[in-house]
Amino acid sequence: MEKFNYKIVRFEVPNFQTEYGEKLSENLYSGDLIIMTHCYLINPRDRDFFLDRLDNIGWHTPDWWLNFSFSRANEKMAIFRHLALTKQASGVSAVDNTFRPERFTGIEGID
Repeated sequence: MEKFNYKIVRFEVPNFQTEYGEKLSENLYSGDLIIMTHCYLINPRDRDFFLDRLDNIGWHTPDWWLNFSFSRANEKMAIFRHLALTKQASGVSAVDNTFRPERFTGIEGID
């Protein structure tokens, strides 16, 4: 994050909806829209950016809020891909009010 000056790194496995931009390192890419991301690493030096986004945009579901906030600020996010490091907990999605079972984001056989 320090080398490439990104405010956030998203952890997600490749999926058909995610568009990866510039390759930053072996497993890091730049990107825009968050799709199927369940974990984020936020750079602590950019705390004021996130507080400003909360003050000036308000809050919504995490993916929607991050997509909108970064788009408005003309910022890119870093994406860590190729490994399933996170999973989605079961529950009702605030995005579409649909129950989602516990699952990993695309790699079978990982418990």
